[in-house]
Amino acid sequence: MLGVKERVPDNRLPSLGAGVDEAEVAMSRYVYSLIAGIRFLLITLCHLLRIMLGVTFVVGEISVPRWASGAAVIFRGFLAYEGLRLAR
Repeated sequence: MLGVKERVPDNRLPSLGAGVDEAEVAMSRYVYSLIAGIRFLLITLCHLLRIMLGVTFVVGEISVPRWASGAAVIFRGFLAYEGLRLAR
């Protein structure tokens, strides 16, 4: 019926819609955190390799300084740590 809200059972999360229970949500958060953590870890390793090997990175006509990779190592390293920590 229009205008009548259905009562959602206590074990269901109404914001996610009917048919999605807490176990499914927890698993998807686990998988998302794990994939994000691994992805940020790989990006961090690429930035570290760029710094160690002295590779020049050019976007258009602008050369990206190595200190930008240093900042990216700190920032993305933190994101990798948090993603993998949340996946435990």
